[in-house]
Amino acid sequence: MVLCAFTSLLFLAIPMTLKKSIRDGAIGVYRELSRCMLSRDTTTLSQILTDDFHLLHMTGYSQPKREWLAHIDSGRMRYFQSEEPEPPVVQDATENKAAVVAKKLVDADIWGARGNWPLKMKLHCVRQDGQWLIAHIEASTYH
Repeated sequence: MVLCAFTSLLFLAIPMTLKKSIRDGAIGVYRELSRCMLSRDTTTLSQILTDDFHLLHMTGYSQPKREWLAHIDSGRMRYFQSEEPEPPVVQDATENKAAVVAKKLVDADIWGARGNWPLKMKLHCVRQDGQWLIAHIEASTYH
């Protein structure tokens, strides 16, 4: 809890224009992720994910970047539609790191199981060479 309070204080110390830039950058890469998942644009997805990216599924499986993109390309993982019941929130932000937490209702077919999933996604974003990228995502369900 002390670390969380400390990182929150660090964010408070960042000038307002930089806070907006951090929020806009982190939310922007989250929005691009959503667009790419729905359109199966794995070329752009590959560009906005770090090389060591992994997706932690609600099952506990940690899926590496190359495998996730290959499953999207092959159709083993298909995302048809997603809705946000509330806007995403930026947490634990510093100048070069931020987490985006979002709740989404996702219509998807994952490895042959089609469903409407209430997902809570936490994207861990980093800024590298001025560009916001996603280092990993934790996906879980919410009620």
